Amino acid sequence: MNIFVEWMGHMGFHGKQVSEAGRSIGLKPRVTVQVKAGERELTPTERLAMSAVAAGLPEWSPENAEDFARVKAIIGTLKGKAA
Repeated sequence: MNIFVEWMGHMGFHGKQVSEAGRSIGLKPRVTVQVKAGERELTPTERLAMSAVAAGLPEWSPENAEDFARVKAIIGTLKGKAA
């Protein structure tokens, strides 16, 4: 099983929601099919998008920059690091 398929399961997407899962991380339908089939590897940017979606993060914007700073501090605390 590839990482995209594992992530889909973790996120609650089923086999018929492949396109929806791909769209949630910015993939076009054809690329999503290639990734699911193992014909194409995910880029680091796409894997970061998977993490953001899994964490429930919105797209970054200047208006929510302070919220992201707080999230980063919380993650640092959970990992035992100073932010």
